[in-house]
Amino acid sequence: MTDWHLTFCKPNQEHIAQQNLLRQGFDVYLPKITKKQVLKEQVVIKAKAMFPRYLFVKARDEQVSLAAIRSTIGAIGLVRFGVEPAVVNPSLIEHLKGVESALNQGGPAEIFKVGDQVEITDGPFKGLSAKVLKSVNERVKVLMEFMSQQHKVNLSVGQCRAAVQ
Repeated sequence: MTDWHLTFCKPNQEHIAQQNLLRQGFDVYLPKITKKQVLKEQVVIKAKAMFPRYLFVKARDEQVSLAAIRSTIGAIGLVRFGVEPAVVNPSLIEHLKGVESALNQGGPAEIFKVGDQVEITDGPFKGLSAKVLKSVNERVKVLMEFMSQQHKVNLSVGQCRAAVQ
């Protein structure tokens, strides 16, 4: 039986390294977490690497050489302690799979949480600050002060961004 090892990848190329390592006869585990992001006023759900630039590899059989990882497109090489490649305990891999499953089970977290301070970036209230009262899917209800009174306003998440503290 072969061991799990940690591979260091080029920036944002974990998925490329994963595909190429699979083709070369390695088992590959790339833990991912789903997140909501606002891009051009649209909410997009993206799966991102839990550990950017790292993935776990294991040779499927004893005949597959770990040296091939160095020349794999998207990968830089194995993480090493001195000259020996770091060995990852299989129980850690199983634990990470459980954590990944638990984190992604309910879907991605909301972009804004109740109590967050946001800045309105679009519409008639552009430039004003507000406090998030409720966030559901692509809508957010905020409490803002305007003309010396507090108002509750429903906005699209694309109209808000996290306020700089």
